[in-house]
Amino acid sequence: MVTTARRAEMATNWTAEQRRAIETPGSLIVSAAAGSGKTAVLTERIARHILEGASPDDLLVVTFTRAAAAEMKKRIGDRLSALAAQQQGDEAARLYAAAEGIGRANISTIDGFCSHVLRRHFDIAGLDPAFRAGEEAENLALRQEALDELMERYYAQKGFSDLVDAFGEEAEFSAQFLRLYEFIMAQPEPMEWLKEAIDKYDIAEDALPLCPAAEEYLKGLKVRLGAYMDILRSRRDEIAEDYPKTAAILDGDLTQLGGALLQKSLRGYANQLSACAFATFSMRGAEKSYSEYVKKPRDDMKKEVKKHIALSGKPMERQAKLIAGIKPLLDMLYSFTGDFIALYSEKKEQAGIIDYADMEHIALGLLRLPAVAKEYRDRFSFVFIDEYQDCSPLQNALFSALARPDNLFIVGDVKQSIYGFRMAEPTMFTERIDEFSRRDAALHLSANFRSSNEVIEGVNSIFTPIMTKETGGVDYDETARLVHGRRDASPGGAELHVISRSAPLDTGDAADENTEEQLLAAEAEALFAAGRIRELLCESFTDRKGNTRNYKYSDIVILHFSPKNVAEAWVRTLSREGIPVYAELTGGYFDAIEVQIFLNLLAIIDNPLQDIPLISVLRSPIGGFSTEELITLRADCREGLFYEALKAGADRDTPLGHKAGGFLGRLKRWRAQGELYDITELIAMLLEDTGFENYVSALPGGQSRHANLEALIKNAGIYSNSGHGIRGFLRFMEKARSGDSLGAAQIASANVVRLISIHKSKGLEFPAVILGGLSVNFNKKSRSSVLVLDSSLGIGLKAARGSSRELNLYHSAIAERIWRREISERMRLLYVAMTRASEKLIMLCSFRDVEKGLGAGRIPVTPNTCSGAERFADWILPVLFSSPSGNPLREYLGMPPLSGHKTILCAIHPTLQISALGAALPREEYLAFTRQAVEEGPGEYAELFAWRYPYGADTVLPSKISVSQLIGNLPELGQYPDFMRDSMAERAVSRGTAAHKLMEHLPIAKHTFASVNACLKELTDRGTLTKKEAEGIYAANIVDFFSKGLGSRMLASPRVERELAFNHRVKANSVFDADTDETLLLQGIIDCCFIEGGEWVLIDYKTDYVPKGRAKEVAMSHAKQLRLYKSALEELTGIPVKECWIHLLSTGESVLVQ
Repeated sequence: MVTTARRAEMATNWTAEQRRAIETPGSLIVSAAAGSGKTAVLTERIARHILEGASPDDLLVVTFTRAAAAEMKKRIGDRLSALAAQQQGDEAARLYAAAEGIGRANISTIDGFCSHVLRRHFDIAGLDPAFRAGEEAENLALRQEALDELMERYYAQKGFSDLVDAFGEEAEFSAQFLRLYEFIMAQPEPMEWLKEAIDKYDIAEDALPLCPAAEEYLKGLKVRLGAYMDILRSRRDEIAEDYPKTAAILDGDLTQLGGALLQKSLRGYANQLSACAFATFSMRGAEKSYSEYVKKPRDDMKKEVKKHIALSGKPMERQAKLIAGIKPLLDMLYSFTGDFIALYSEKKEQAGIIDYADMEHIALGLLRLPAVAKEYRDRFSFVFIDEYQDCSPLQNALFSALARPDNLFIVGDVKQSIYGFRMAEPTMFTERIDEFSRRDAALHLSANFRSSNEVIEGVNSIFTPIMTKETGGVDYDETARLVHGRRDASPGGAELHVISRSAPLDTGDAADENTEEQLLAAEAEALFAAGRIRELLCESFTDRKGNTRNYKYSDIVILHFSPKNVAEAWVRTLSREGIPVYAELTGGYFDAIEVQIFLNLLAIIDNPLQDIPLISVLRSPIGGFSTEELITLRADCREGLFYEALKAGADRDTPLGHKAGGFLGRLKRWRAQGELYDITELIAMLLEDTGFENYVSALPGGQSRHANLEALIKNAGIYSNSGHGIRGFLRFMEKARSGDSLGAAQIASANVVRLISIHKSKGLEFPAVILGGLSVNFNKKSRSSVLVLDSSLGIGLKAARGSSRELNLYHSAIAERIWRREISERMRLLYVAMTRASEKLIMLCSFRDVEKGLGAGRIPVTPNTCSGAERFADWILPVLFSSPSGNPLREYLGMPPLSGHKTILCAIHPTLQISALGAALPREEYLAFTRQAVEEGPGEYAELFAWRYPYGADTVLPSKISVSQLIGNLPELGQYPDFMRDSMAERAVSRGTAAHKLMEHLPIAKHTFASVNACLKELTDRGTLTKKEAEGIYAANIVDFFSKGLGSRMLASPRVERELAFNHRVKANSVFDADTDETLLLQGIIDCCFIEGGEWVLIDYKTDYVPKGRAKEVAMSHAKQLRLYKSALEELTGIPVKECWIHLLSTGESVLVQ
């Protein structure tokens, strides 16, 4: 029994809201804002239930990822262990037993729980007890196979060709159909939902104007018109005092249009707009630019009115005819869908698998049986559900069938619902909030323990005016607004940087120009970010462990809502600036080079007459051919396939010929083994035979590269369950590639800046967040999709008729709702991005015309204008223009400043020097130029062609170089495979690397042998050091170092920096014997430096062999390195370096280097 005193003790570290969430009995729903400690609250509530007598088996905890479930188990186990330590006797034993058994508790994803239900009741469900959940790649391959077979059958049926033609082409039909299948399978009753959606097309003409689709479409038109009116109204208010006559004209416009907004039908709306008579605009005495400032939004509004008249005034007779014409196509689609589900189910049954949608549907069917439902409702005294805002309608139905009215604990946050593409319906959570609020069982956690006060103020200043129930799905009111909850006062910051950039070339192709706009924006933002990152590395913050330290590269993340299109530009630019960066450049797993090469090897074993796969393998370590050798092979046999060139080369008695013959011999053997081996065995044999697995394991990130090849074997095993042969496996993997079902290529963790999507950042936090792409337009592809789907409005098809598609009311209404829903989700996406930052939030917005770009942000912040946003900047800039934070922006446009508190630091930056993307001539101009050049010869340009670059010496200088490269140090051990670690040099590097790792992680304190050995053991247990590396460290000299001299001085210092990485521009002639004034980027890592008397003392640790009496000589050989370190440290920090020391770990001697 928990005493009152014990309750008071346990409650001391919780806020009042958290305490209520933990202690309030019965069913409860908690809306937990970003960083509010909701996982801690959930953990504590569960632990309290167990403390008060419940068994872990009595509780069901559902999360939305396996990682979250594992983390939850660990936290609950740790908390129960801590509670057990405070108890005695039987109670302590019970809690320890509960902690040990938590791994077996019902804490899982929803799919894990459904799997449990199915295995317990497989007989009722009609399942084979040995069923398994199919891997996503396997499910996708079976789905595609079923679709291909069924389409072939259906082409014999009358009307099916018309259905496919309505989508334009077969590939489009296939893609859209699979999307439809995923959508309906997220509904509790898939075929019933589809039937109801199609039945909506049985509608009389006179009922069409007042149907839900017409109401929705009209609502969308009103929102769009309302945005134009809100902008015009704000302009009117600005000029009313100085230009009353112009204001009166605008008042007349707004009054007429206001009448249209009151209309209840499309016809009435169209008639009211048609009746509007706009007076001639006049603004006498105003400067032209100021007059245009008012006139342009009025002209834009008038153009929008004309569009709305055309859209809303379409005869209902025509709309009814269009809808009636689509009905037979949808009837065919219904029949096809039912047969597809049956055929796909048959194929899954043959393979002995079910997919995740099956799990949820079958589990729901079981839980709707009274006996099964009673079993689980009686079994679980409490049901906990995390991340409820990510529920689909099907999952919501499952939870409703499972829980009792008195045992449900729900946690979620509508503001973080960003997975609409996974069929998440945030309205499920808001409906639950409303339901629980009616019985006073809804709580809000708003205290944020993640972010600095400056970040929180910045977030609140943006979202308070823009996020409402209409625009973001929830009102950003007192219950939703973040409250600073951190106890530390570590200073942070929120910044917006507006960057001027160059304009794209005019190619005449809008799509090309839009792509180039994105790339130019990315490059300009990346160039600015590089400078800001370098500044961050010299700034300090207090980390989660309470340590005050400088930022590292790995503390910084770049978030982008669509990184796939711009990642390469970001990576190229940052790398050019000396910033180590990682991004998933394209499609993920299949883009990992080791995966590409090995799939190409399988492809040529299946059929060697494929040039690209063959050359890829030959050029790889498997083939071992150089580019020059491949060119020679092709030059000697210019015709035919490259395989023929390889065979021809093998006939020659030359070293290259022998090499070609050797490879062909191996290929012949592999092809013979391919006929005999199972695909899994073949891959395993090839990895061993080629040594490729060992090779990639020795590369940087080798552990993750090895995992990628292991995943290939795993997928071969999955394929072997239902297929055989190399060619079939390659097709299986190609289908997996098209479905993007294997996730991203693996990468080892490293001290690099990461570029990731906002979606992938969900649930994470970073000391510094750089948010790019704020000025990039949102993708509007969903609005123009042939097939549109909505859970309440149903299905809309924009059928092709010849080369055109005529809009119909149903499609237009659903497309309108989808777009507004996507805009709402993107607003929440911005919220998620901004709340990932714990210390610094740095937002980047680039324009080719800053004045025009900022001018577009001078609009009022209203629900209508927020719903009309086309990019993140359309929310951020209007808010800033109306607050003191935006004074630099206002000043740029000649607007007076505002007084008051500033929450976001704004700055405008001139055009940065970036590369000229797309500077190539158009093809026609290039061909004309080459013809002219050939015909005329060099002529007057001969002198130009003879010109030689006067600074040729500069071209051989590196753009960047590390200190280690410059002074000739051996590379680090991590670059060497295991089988190359036997040399003396390697052992020296190993010892040096190990010693440096110890000195980096060893607490700054006086040490004994025991404390040094304890740290070594911890580093060995964590995998930071190998056992052999730990054994090679001179522990006695480490203890001695901290007990006297230099070590004692370090202990007394107010500031110590270890492993301080730097990027520093230096004159090339200061490090090279070169006649040049050029600079290069010098990179390095300073082992240790500390402040003494306001100046730096710099230490570099060395593990060199030191002959007796020659310590000073050995130390002085590193003088050049220390000179470079000293220069960099002084330049980057502005603090002088008074002493530079070499500490020789092998002898324990410290040598001052002058």
